[in-house]
Amino acid sequence: MMDREREALEKLGRLAETLADDVMAATSDEIHAEMCEEYGSIEAAAARVHGVISAAIMQSGRRKFEAARAEMEKAKRAGAAAVVPLSIADKRRIVERYAANDGTLDRELTLAARKGQQMSEPELDSFLEDLLDLGAIDERGDPK
Repeated sequence: MMDREREALEKLGRLAETLADDVMAATSDEIHAEMCEEYGSIEAAAARVHGVISAAIMQSGRRKFEAARAEMEKAKRAGAAAVVPLSIADKRRIVERYAANDGTLDRELTLAARKGQQMSEPELDSFLEDLLDLGAIDERGDPK
């Protein structure tokens, strides 16, 4: 960190400490009077503080959510890269092989096939990516 930045942070820290000391030294009556003068009432001041805290919590949550979403997309792309190059026939064989070992999934796929429904390629990709993420198959689609 550059000297100017370090010096600025130190000054900011001293200012925050001074402000905190002032607040801690103030009496309840002084704080109430200042809140009423600044915001009109204690309730308005409390609502303002509540709004600021709520906005900060939402912003933090949004940042965490976006970071988690980016990580999931990154992981999906990494998983998709391993599964997508397979032909659709190979993808269907992997799903059928996996379903043969899972009675519930096998019944669901059999029912869907009877209704003339087959998984689309994006659905196959998503399913295979999930199996890959869960560690049920390797990058070639072989069971682990």
